[in-house]
Amino acid sequence: MKLASHLRRSRHGVFYFRIVFPQILATILGQPELNRSLLTRCPKTARLTGYQLSGTMLPLITRLARLMTIDPHSLDPASIKKLIVEGLTIGKDGSISAARIQTSDNPQIAQEELKNFALFLHASRGEQPAPPPTEALKIEAQKLKAEITQFAPALPTKPSTLKDAFDSYLLSKKGIAAATKKSYTESLELFGILMGGNHRMVHELTRRECMDFNEALSHIPLHAKKRNIKIGTASEILLNPPTVLDANGDDTAPDTISARTCNDHLTNVSGFFSWAIKAGRCFEPNPFEDSVRHSDGEIDGGAEAFQQEELIKIFDSTNFMKAKRPHQFWGPLLLLFTGARANEIACLDLDDIIIENGIRSISIKHRPRKKPNSIEHKIETKRLKNAQSKRTIPLHPILWEIGLDDYLADLRSLGATRLFPNLPMDSRKKRERNLSRDVNNYLQKIGVHIPRTKVLHSFRDTVADALGTSDLDAVRADQWTGHAPVGIKAKHYRSKATADVQARDAFTALDFPFIPFDQLKYKKGWWNVWLSKNMVP
Repeated sequence: MKLASHLRRSRHGVFYFRIVFPQILATILGQPELNRSLLTRCPKTARLTGYQLSGTMLPLITRLARLMTIDPHSLDPASIKKLIVEGLTIGKDGSISAARIQTSDNPQIAQEELKNFALFLHASRGEQPAPPPTEALKIEAQKLKAEITQFAPALPTKPSTLKDAFDSYLLSKKGIAAATKKSYTESLELFGILMGGNHRMVHELTRRECMDFNEALSHIPLHAKKRNIKIGTASEILLNPPTVLDANGDDTAPDTISARTCNDHLTNVSGFFSWAIKAGRCFEPNPFEDSVRHSDGEIDGGAEAFQQEELIKIFDSTNFMKAKRPHQFWGPLLLLFTGARANEIACLDLDDIIIENGIRSISIKHRPRKKPNSIEHKIETKRLKNAQSKRTIPLHPILWEIGLDDYLADLRSLGATRLFPNLPMDSRKKRERNLSRDVNNYLQKIGVHIPRTKVLHSFRDTVADALGTSDLDAVRADQWTGHAPVGIKAKHYRSKATADVQARDAFTALDFPFIPFDQLKYKKGWWNVWLSKNMVP
């Protein structure tokens, strides 16, 4: 294939942009040409990028060559700062090369520094300084300097690569939950890949590239990293979306990440750029400002509360009593009567079951991470969604009638310290995965499950709806569910209600007379043998 002007392809198939410098510039710079990787193997992408670079570089090189011909001492002090010569070398032919040249912020000092540097260059070559230019040439040189200044890009206060900026950004997020940090990390890693690598400078990224990133998200294969599906740059993905081999060995479009995941990536990367602007890594505006959000084509209002007929199906003893694991039995019951979040239930310790004002309750606690090798570090970390998540929730009498006391006794006889000692901790420091998976699988089996609408989280919505029609006011209902209070009065002037006060009204609200709870009974020692072999740290 015939390549476009100024393009060449390496033996690895990567395209490079190449320009040969005029002799006057080659002598001063100490290198005969410019080579820059375009970070792509796609000919179409390389050709477009090459045209853009040619349009930018050729006029600049033409003006620089003419300016150096008129006045070899000339360098543009408006576009470079404090004189630093890094990697200065003198070749056998007397040529000088430097990685970077900068001058002082003071124009007069900068002019003198540049003059001295030019004298140094001539002296190192054994040359005499060129005679001063004529008046007409001086005027032309000034015009050329003004034009060259327009090509010189301004630099932010603290320019840095994506990698350095990512590290600093994540370091600034002290105290965030492990799951949140992992989400940020995954989004930033994906952004770096789609932008061509973490060596890219943050301030050089254009809004067009960020728009391409947003569009390319729709083509990212589901679990691409785990499935070893190679992902190219955003522009490459848009030209040639990733494919996988089907059972017949033919290329086919893979399942892609959901619209919600795409929007999570957008939110995380946009947050990074908001920080980068304030931290002097790039200029305003945020390139993701007013970005188009993704949609699966359906109205996604999140989980919805279960209706009466759905709750009857869920707790029908014919199916419900077939639970093979303790969290499959007690999980839905606790969720129905507490409205707690899945991970809050999954992480409960036996010590979290307390008595407050005569009411047996669960205490939802927050244990932040401690420094390694400290006594507190040995205690398991528990991280809550927000400050209001720390609360006490009374346990409904029906739970004790079903046999919660017997289950707790069985756990203590096994030496367990957690309510569900079989639930492992995942990489996000959470234990909800198996609980969420098994409950949603059960809902699907009995014909109740609707993706993102009738799911485990629907228990929380069911409780919120029930409390909303009870004698609890909005502040006490938010206290029960762990939602942030609304309004100055709720935030600053209302103390938390005690367990007995909460129980008085909430137990009445959480009354489901249509569910035959008398048919649901825990059998003492039900999972003792299995638990004794499957408890995890």
